[in-house]
Formats: sequence, C-alpha cells, structure tokens
Amino acid sequence: MDIKIDPITYEVVKHKIWQNLWEGRATMELVSGSVVVTEAKEVLYGLYDGAGSIVASSAGLLVHITGGEEMIRNIITWYSENPGIYDGDVFFFNDPYVGGVHVPDAACIAPFFYEYKLTAWLVALFHTPEMGAVEPSSMMPNATEIFHEGIRCPGLKIMEKGKERNDSYKLLQRMVRDPGGITLDCKARVASLNVGKRRLKELFDKYGQPLMEEIFKQMIIDSEKVARAKLKKLPDGIWKEVIYGDHDGQRYHRWKICLTMEKKEDHLTLDFTGTDPQLPGPTNMSKQGLVGSVFTVLCTRLFYEEHWNKGILNVVDIIAPEKSLINCNWPAALNMSVFISGNVMNLLHSCISKMLSASNEFYEDQNATWMGNFVALFWGGLNQYGMQMGSILFDCLASGQGAGSVFDGVDTGCFIMTPEVIAGDVEMYESIMPFMYLCKRQAPDSAGPGKFRGGAGLEIIYKVHKTPGIKLIPLGLGKKTSMGPGLF
Repeated sequence: MDIKIDPITYEVVKHKIWQNLWEGRATMELVSGSVVVTEAKEVLYGLYDGAGSIVASSAGLLVHITGGEEMIRNIITWYSENPGIYDGDVFFFNDPYVGGVHVPDAACIAPFFYEYKLTAWLVALFHTPEMGAVEPSSMMPNATEIFHEGIRCPGLKIMEKGKERNDSYKLLQRMVRDPGGITLDCKARVASLNVGKRRLKELFDKYGQPLMEEIFKQMIIDSEKVARAKLKKLPDGIWKEVIYGDHDGQRYHRWKICLTMEKKEDHLTLDFTGTDPQLPGPTNMSKQGLVGSVFTVLCTRLFYEEHWNKGILNVVDIIAPEKSLINCNWPAALNMSVFISGNVMNLLHSCISKMLSASNEFYEDQNATWMGNFVALFWGGLNQYGMQMGSILFDCLASGQGAGSVFDGVDTGCFIMTPEVIAGDVEMYESIMPFMYLCKRQAPDSAGPGKFRGGAGLEIIYKVHKTPGIKLIPLGLGKKTSMGPGLF
C-alpha cells in the first residue's frame, strides 16, 4: 500500500530519530567507565531497518556503520530458527571478518519489535581494548593469524527476552585479562540499546508502524538522490593514486595499495586492482573493513548533506582483489587493519580531491590527505591501583588535517575515520593509567609546507610510574615511507 508522507511530519520524525540516537549514545557514555567512550568519544550508535540496512546514526565511528549491516544480516541468517530472535535479545558481535575492522571493535545489537513484528535494529559499538589476545590490549604486531588476536563472537546472546545470560557473561569474563572492563562495556551498550528501543517505541506509538517504516525507506532514498545529484555536477573522468607502506608487523617490508577511481554520470567505480597480496603479519584488512573505509570518505568528503545511510553505498561499486591486503582471506591476522583503513581513506580522499579540483563549483572543497604517519601506544598490565588493565592512549586521534586550496589544515584536531572524536584529557588518563605526561604539544615543523600548510601533529613524552610492570606495544607505520602524500 502506498503511504503519503507529509513533508513536515517527515522532517520532524527525521530529526527526532537523530535526537533519539544521540540520547542512546549519551547513555553509553554515562554508563561506561572506558576512556574509549568517556574521553575519546569513539563510538557508533546506529538505527537499521528490519532487513539490516542502515537508516541513520550518531556515529563518531563511521567506519563501522556498514559493518553493522553485515552483522545484523548474519544474525538473521544464522539465528532466526535456532536459538531464535526475540524481543529483549541482545547479541554480542566482534568478528572483523563480518563487521570489520579488528577484534576489539565490539558491538551489542538489539532487535526492535513492534506489535510482535521485527521492525528495526539498533547497534551500539565501541572499542573494548582487552579481548584476550596473545598480547595485552588485543593489538599486537607479532600476530600471524586471527587466532592470536583474541576472542571472536559471531553474535553471542548476552541478553535473552530481557534477561541477562550469566553463562555468556561468564564466558566473556574468563576469556580476557580485564573481566570488569568487558562486563561494564557490555552493560553500557545494553543500557544505550534499552533507551533507544524505548524512544523508538514512542515514535511508533505516535505515528504508527506503516508510516515509520515508510520514513525509514524514504530516508535511504533521499540520501541516494542527493549523492547521485551531486555526482552529476562533477566532471566524468578517471583518477589514480598509490600509497606505499613500510612494515607488515613482522619486519620492514614495502607494500602498496592502488586505487583507480572512475566517475561516470551519477556512479563511482573504485578499483583496487594492483594492490599487493595479503601480508604474513597483521597489516591486513577484511573486505568489510574496506567497505567501511570507503563509506567513511564518501560521507565526509562528498555526501555530507543528508543522513549517512545505505543510500550512499548504492552509488558506488568496489572492486577488491581477493587474498590482497585490503581483502584478506581467513584466517589472516588483521589487528593492524586500522592503519590499512587509514591508507585506503587517504587514497580515496586524494582521488576525490583531484576530482573536486576540476570543478568550479566544488573547487574549494578539496584538501590533501590526513593522518599520514600514524602511531598508537597500547599497553597492558597492572595500573597504579594494582588493577589488571589493557588499554590505549588516545592521543593518536589528534592528527593534523591536510591543507586545502584556500585554507590551512587544522592542527591536532582531526581523525579521518572518526571525525567527531577527541584525544582526551591528560588528567583523566593519568588518574586511571600508570602514566605521567611530561609533555604534550604540537610538534614543530610537523605540518606539510606550502602556500596553505597542513595541520601540525603531536609530540608527547610519557613516563611510566607506580606499577610493578606493564607491557607497552607501540604500533605505527610511516617511518620509511610517507603515508600522507601531497595532493599534487
């Protein structure tokens, strides 16, 4: 049956959905004790339709929006008959071969039933640092297969019909070094899902199920329309870019990722043919991680006018060679895929900016790549209170933005895959981790030069203190090859 949507009602409901998602996200922040959420704000909270297509999100973590779709679709396929999907269920999912990007990125997923019909899904996701890998914090350069990287759950029920499953929580707690951390992380996600379902029910009660489902469809249609209309305004053509890496997690080893972007009328084709085969270490990425990386750049660089949802992916084809480092085969290690993701984003970012530079209307939207030579510090062990922890220092999120055609890049304020995140507060990190900051400052001469310069990066000195011992795991790429090439 055709349902007409009043335009005013449509706009009101769209904004109410957005507001409700932000309330769910805020709930996650209030309940969680993790610096990932409370300090870095590196979270995803998304609304998906009954079939698992993304409708809207309050994402800081854009790279995981499309992964949420795949997790939901697999839950429907795998578990509809056994053990069944019921009102009040919550599924724990962190398999990067299904949802990308790596094992610590854990989601809690809840079905939304209205009048006994499965009508929508909600996804709450953020990084749980300690997932029981061979090294603390579940990020380790010595991994050679996925089994080294921690527990992977393909939709473990932690709530069933509104009740906690003690067996599932006990399993998670016994598999990691920080059982309190993974428990509180799950409870924070579940609390946010409860708020989201309650607010969604209020909308369905007020406007009715047929109209709400039609609005979900229209939101996806509108995002696709906006994307296609904008592409038609841009010149047709082919643009190419190559980025080289210098390490595979095991040794210095040069590798490359290639991209050919073709724009024709209202469609994009992204061809990664020529990219090197998958690597023996953890510097690989799953196909779903690739899709999420592409989606992130399309949202932030091209199609920022409407909601970021399934409609945007409808205008692009992605060609990724199998057994390559951007589409690796199970059981390849991939805990460092966040670095590969950054490189894929830089490639696409650069090709899009070159396309924008050929347009009079959008010329000033171009800018050079972000997050060139990226490093992060992970750690595990006893903190200053004698508690077992595994975590990350999120100063790595404060990277410099690439320069634009008419502006300097932002200093220490951007992270391309999670554009809303912040680096966090020094005093807060010091209060729960066995570190002191001797300095945290913008590094002199760290920006790319030019008429308009790139943004500066950070320079930090940490001191480990008041702990009998911790294990530090510095991870990064770009010592020998620049991974943030200039635009021209």
